[in-house]
Amino acid sequence: METVRLEEIINTVMPEAQHVLTEEELNVSIVLRDGLRSLNRRDVLEIVAATIHNTGKGALLH
Repeated sequence: METVRLEEIINTVMPEAQHVLTEEELNVSIVLRDGLRSLNRRDVLEIVAATIHNTGKGALLH
């Protein structure tokens, strides 16, 4: 197991996606069962979607 910040995952696997995430989202700690090297783009998209969903729970849309 390995714990890394989402920013490290993004920078390693798909740096072009960094601009769509907030500082709060980029600083979220993610626990990876098989480590950073085992991730592919699809895995990262799932992690990003879950992070956005979880950090946005308290947000209100207007």
